[in-house]
Amino acid sequence: MLVKKLTQTLLAGSLVFGIVQSAMAEMTADFLLTSNNFVEGLSVTDDGPGAQLGLGYAHQVGKPANHMGLHAGLNTFNIAGLDGTALAYELSVGFAKAFSGVGLELGAVIPNDSGNSFAISPDYFVGASYKMISAGFATNADRTYMSLGAEHALGPVTLSLHGGNTSVTGFTWLDASFGASMPIKWVDLNAAVIYSDAPIIGDTKFQVGVSKGLEF
Repeated sequence: MLVKKLTQTLLAGSLVFGIVQSAMAEMTADFLLTSNNFVEGLSVTDDGPGAQLGLGYAHQVGKPANHMGLHAGLNTFNIAGLDGTALAYELSVGFAKAFSGVGLELGAVIPNDSGNSFAISPDYFVGASYKMISAGFATNADRTYMSLGAEHALGPVTLSLHGGNTSVTGFTWLDASFGASMPIKWVDLNAAVIYSDAPIIGDTKFQVGVSKGLEF
């Protein structure tokens, strides 16, 4: 589920062994309040509001333009389940490498819900970025997901474009989104249009929210 976030961590470095260079450890925290929470173009909150909290740790070794390492994170968010709202979480670990403007990442995401009522196999992912362009691929026992995206800053506004393809046994669908983000006081205001052609439940929807990221 974190495929859409892969390339946000490509330059976040982390722990490596046997290399004597400058090192920098970093703790991060971020939260999101949104009118609707989407994963691969589909609402996981039954078109209701969503909240998300993430915590991460990274240890960067090397210069900013040429570093590598490991990072880990915990992401929690609400979902709409058969028995009402539930709390889901994702544990992630990954290795990142940056060189000459190119970012590479590989790792795994382990998801589950608060009641452990269903077992979901881990997502294994790879991601790459170059300047404003990013791409990702994730797979588990049930499905594969491929994504392509771009970001561009116009003054205080950051524009983003995303496209993805989900393949589950017997089904395939596309998703696309166009969004904008702008800092307002101490938070970021976000808005996006999300499209999916998934069978039966695919649609075009609008999303607004506020978010904030912190580094320690």
